[in-house]
Order: sequence, then structure tokens, then C-alpha cells
Amino acid sequence: MVYEKPNENRKVFERSMADLWNLACLYVSLICCFLVLVGRSLRIDILTSVGTRIMIVFQFFCVFLVELFINGTKKLKKEYILFLVLFLIFVLCGVIYLNDLLKDYVLFFCTLMFPAYLLSFYRIKHVKQAKVAVYVFAFIVAILFIYLYFSPYSHIFYAEYGIINVSALTLGFSNPNETGIYAMVLAFIFLSSFFENKGFIIRALSLMLVGIFTYMTFLTESRTCFILLLITLVAYAFNLVKRINENLIVVAFILPIISFIIFLIFPDALRSLIVLGESADTGRSYIYEEVLNEVSIGTFFFGNFGTYLNANFHNSYVSLFMSFGLFGIIAYLVYVKHMYSAYYVKLRKSKKPNYVAFAGALCIIVHGVSESAFLTSGVAYALLGSLLFVLSLPTEIKE
Repeated sequence: MVYEKPNENRKVFERSMADLWNLACLYVSLICCFLVLVGRSLRIDILTSVGTRIMIVFQFFCVFLVELFINGTKKLKKEYILFLVLFLIFVLCGVIYLNDLLKDYVLFFCTLMFPAYLLSFYRIKHVKQAKVAVYVFAFIVAILFIYLYFSPYSHIFYAEYGIINVSALTLGFSNPNETGIYAMVLAFIFLSSFFENKGFIIRALSLMLVGIFTYMTFLTESRTCFILLLITLVAYAFNLVKRINENLIVVAFILPIISFIIFLIFPDALRSLIVLGESADTGRSYIYEEVLNEVSIGTFFFGNFGTYLNANFHNSYVSLFMSFGLFGIIAYLVYVKHMYSAYYVKLRKSKKPNYVAFAGALCIIVHGVSESAFLTSGVAYALLGSLLFVLSLPTEIKE
């Protein structure tokens, strides 16, 4: 009879526990995200509040428990070390200009949810179960959105002084851009489903839902979302998504910086440029000029989280910079860029690489040229964007 060494048994147990925790994190996050979406669209604040706080507490409990207590400090991977550095720098930058960080802990942790999800989802081993959960979640949310489309909530906008009707599709959310982000991600998820599944019924249903949510994205008048979705659909139709490489990832990370510079240098030209029936510059150049005037030596390096609290400056990098300064944004981008590259390495090892999902994941960063939602503004944005990374994970590895 052959006995396994105690250390080997312990290693197997630790790995299985880590896998279960990461998968549980996904399941809990999906359930809570659905509560948040229902709460925000139907204005049931208790669902939004409970869902948001459970997602934050469970996610960070999972991240720190799995890595520190199960895997052990001696086995920390580069991904986790970079995340710890990012976390500590954000805490430092946050408390410098904020006497009571706990008062706004939800806004603070919202900025770290996207990096945290990238870390825990990267560890998922039960990839098939995870993908099934994502597709089921997307289908349930699709039913909710289709119901909202035919409901009185379809074009309601909640303004400061009451409810008003608008021409753009809102589905009851706070503004059309928020709705556009959700619709765009759902279109990416169903396009991934069409690519991965072999059954005729599932593929037909997925393709139909891609069309529905592409149309919904267009109706929200969220131009950035619609253009990114359209580019991805064309790239998929002509089999160009397979050309995604490390250089394209770098370009995606540079685009928000280039956009910021262009808006500063050519504001008049952009105001006269009409894109999808509206000026390319809808006040962003004025916002950026005001931002530059407000920067001091202290805020340049550490930001001013107490004042800006992840405010949307219509550019993800600008929002991060104003809240956490140069140190914060460098730590954030170094970590997130490393995770994108790590997921890309896994993607290349797959027998059937899901470039569609990874193309959608790249759009999360590129979307930062006009909005900051995915990186700073809420748990629902962070999770939905992170689901595209889950779908890019390989179910079978090349031999």
C-alpha cells in the first residue's frame, strides 16, 4: 500500500479550497449583481445597497483569505503582490486627503473591484462551470432588460428634481450611458456564447440576443459603446479578432491618454465634428481644462479622494488621477496591464481561443476614452466587465 505524504495531501486540499472559494466568489457576485441591476432599474434602493455591500465584503474576504491563509505568504504570485501594492498605495492616497475613509468605503472599494475580480477569476480552475454560470446570468438579465424595454421604465430618466422622459433608452437606470454599458457587455457575452456553443438552438438564441442588445446599445445613444461594439462585430465577421496580440493590448491602454491630449489640443475641431448626430466634444475639453487648473503638487502625486470620490471626468485615467494621483494611477495601470497580459497568455494556450470575449475585455479599457465607469464607478460595471475575462479562460489546454 502506497501512502501519500502529509504535505502532498495538504497541498491538494489547499488547491481545492482555493478553487472552491474563487468559484463561490463568482456565484455570489452574479447573484448580488442581479440584485443591484434590479434595484437600480426599478428604484428599489435596499436591493442596490445590500447587493453592493455583499459583493464588496465577499470579494475582498475571498481575495485575502484565499491567497494569504490558504495559499500562504510564501507562495504569493506576482499578480497578488502587484495587487497588494496597488491596495496599499490606494489606501495611502485615500487617507491623505480624507479624515474618515470608512465613511466612504463603498466608493473607495468600488475602484478596487475590477482589479480584485481580475485576480480571483484568474485563479478559477472549474472553467466550464464558471462559463455556464455567466451565460445563465446573462440570459436572466436579458429577460429583465427585455421586460424593462416594454415597460413604462424604458425611457425614464431620474433627474435631480424628479422623473422626466427622454428620447434615449434608459430602462430605468440613472442615465442612458449606464444602460448602454450594460447592453454592450451583454452583446459581447452572447457573441461569445454564439462562438463557443455548438447547439443550433443555443447559437440561434445567442445570435438573436446579440442583435437585440446591439440595437438597445444604439437606442441608448451611447456613442462610444455602440462604436466599440460595432467594431468588434465587424472584426468577428471578418475573422480579425484572432489578430489580437500583445501590441494591441498596449495600444488599448494608450488610447485614453491620446484621447485626453487630443481633446486638449483640438477642442474647436472636435466641437464641430459630428459623430452619430452629435458633437464629438460634449464639454469634455472644458472639463479637462478645469481639471488641470485644480491640480496642486499634493494632488498631482496623491490625488484628492476626499474631494473627488471617483467623480466621472469622462476619461477613466483622469478620474483615477484626480482621486489617487500619479502614484495611484501608475500602480493601477501596471497591475491591470499585467493581468491583461496574463489572461492573454492563458488565451493563447487554449485549444479553441475565445478571442471574441477577450476583444470585449479590451473594449473595457478603450471605453475609458469617454467614461470612467468600468474602472471607478460601481460594482455592477466592474463585475460585468470582468465576466468577459472569465469567458476568455481556456476550457481545454493545447498539448
